[in-house]
Amino acid sequence: VGFFTGTSPTQHIIDNTLYINNELSLKYKDRFFDLKRYLDSHEIWKDTEISPQPQDTLKQASNKLADSLAEDSIHVNTKTNLAISKQIFKQINTSFP
Repeated sequence: VGFFTGTSPTQHIIDNTLYINNELSLKYKDRFFDLKRYLDSHEIWKDTEISPQPQDTLKQASNKLADSLAEDSIHVNTKTNLAISKQIFKQINTSFP
């Protein structure tokens, strides 16, 4: 499972997160769950049943955690956590039949 940024990360944190997730993806290939990519996707809104606000999609586009998905500046909220758990479970079942 990869990493994600917070709602107000520095550029250094964004760059490091992207770098580390890329390295993990190269190493673990289809067994890697790109959490940041999922949190930046349109799918997260469908899965959480949260309607994104304009600032949410702007944050996603700039590699930041959308406020509507967050509990605070570095944690996801309950709906987002549940959606993440379901996606990870789905990937585990696909990767380890």
